[in-house]
Amino acid sequence: ETMAIYKVVHGVTVRMEGGQDEAHQTVRLIDAANKAQAIAHVVRDSISCEVCEVADAVKLGAEGVQIETAGEVAP
Repeated sequence: ETMAIYKVVHGVTVRMEGGQDEAHQTVRLIDAANKAQAIAHVVRDSISCEVCEVADAVKLGAEGVQIETAGEVAP
């Protein structure tokens, strides 16, 4: 299978005090068979996911973390 070099940009936008947004990005070059494989490679070492325990949900909610619905644009 033909491999290609993909430029994968991983970043977040942070709302700063005063209401302005600030982008934080990391750019990586990944040798992969396809785009999905390149993204999965980056995600594997930068994002974790698990079912949220009730105690954690209560704590995070009290800290102002909002529940997002998958498939919708984040606020």
